[in-house]
Amino acid sequence: MKIYLIIFFLITPELLSQTGGDTIESPEIETESLLESGTEDVEDSELLDRIIWLKDNPIELNTATAEDLLQIPYLDALMTRNILQYRRRIESFSSVSQLKNVDGMDEGLYNRIVSFLYVKDSQLDYIKDEYGDVRKAREELKRGLLGRVKLNLRSRFSNDLQPAAGYLNGRYFGTKPKVYNRLGVIYSASGYKFSGSLLTEKDAGEKSLADHVAGYVEMKSPLVLSQFLLGDYTLEFGQGITLWGAYSFSKGIEAVSSVRKKGSGINSYTSVNEVQFFRGGAFRFDYAVFSGNKLSLWGFYSNNYINASVDTTLDEFSSLYTDGYHRTESEINRKNSGKEIFYGGRLQFESQKFSSSKVGITYYRSKFSKPFKYKGVYEFYGDRSNA
Repeated sequence: MKIYLIIFFLITPELLSQTGGDTIESPEIETESLLESGTEDVEDSELLDRIIWLKDNPIELNTATAEDLLQIPYLDALMTRNILQYRRRIESFSSVSQLKNVDGMDEGLYNRIVSFLYVKDSQLDYIKDEYGDVRKAREELKRGLLGRVKLNLRSRFSNDLQPAAGYLNGRYFGTKPKVYNRLGVIYSASGYKFSGSLLTEKDAGEKSLADHVAGYVEMKSPLVLSQFLLGDYTLEFGQGITLWGAYSFSKGIEAVSSVRKKGSGINSYTSVNEVQFFRGGAFRFDYAVFSGNKLSLWGFYSNNYINASVDTTLDEFSSLYTDGYHRTESEINRKNSGKEIFYGGRLQFESQKFSSSKVGITYYRSKFSKPFKYKGVYEFYGDRSNA
């Protein structure tokens, strides 16, 4: 049995809900239903973090790009194209409720995505902040410099009431509580968005409150250099055959409108999963070419530690560990015992003429500080790979 304590500190108003007309409502996405489609533990899921982040930082409907909209669960490329085409036809949304007029939008889909969207200059939509204050969404336009900065401090504490065997026999060097803290900041203005995050986490049985530390700083802009990130990140391209993030969906309770994979490129990393991310830098260039088509170029580099057992006789890695635990002497010895240098890029052409179709090529190269021991023809061995 565990006791959980979760604390949220939200500094400056956050957009939490919106609706058309004079009635104040609070549509909620079926988060638990969505997470039933996931393959990770809900408590530590990057998917859950991303859903919470999107709900606390909804997307402005009139300035959203296709990539922005594709971050929203249940929105696929076809529906994203329909939304953008409808926006061009009416010039701009005056209310989120106008999404109901988009071709292919039904009541069920609308209710699932409405919590992730808002129209900042709406005369009809209302928003409710974390203090319960309700006001028109257009009042967001009046925010000054400090009003455009959003800080978010999230803390979580859990403790097992019944001690595990590792504490009783002295194998665990640390204390029982599991502790998580994350500070995030966002500043946005005139199409530019600057964000950053710092996370510390301690698993039960570990000694240090900062056994796992992760963070990043990121810039997004309407310029040719549309994205630049330093720190921790994941990569999602195509259908995930070569590179994908730390989460994915399997078949869930939705028989028809299942969540489809949609590569979103470079994603900042804010999860407590200690192994499935890159640490370094990444960028994206976007070039507008003929007839509104777009050519995009990504580049990325990472120099990150790995947890592995080392065969000191042969100076090889014998096993790779991905659980992230550092509680016992053997687990501590495996921590940061090796390094992986990773780099590559992607070139993609996107056509607006043919239903927002995309074609691209991805290349990466990975090199480890020591070779992995040969275990069979179907197991990875050696010290490098590329695709």
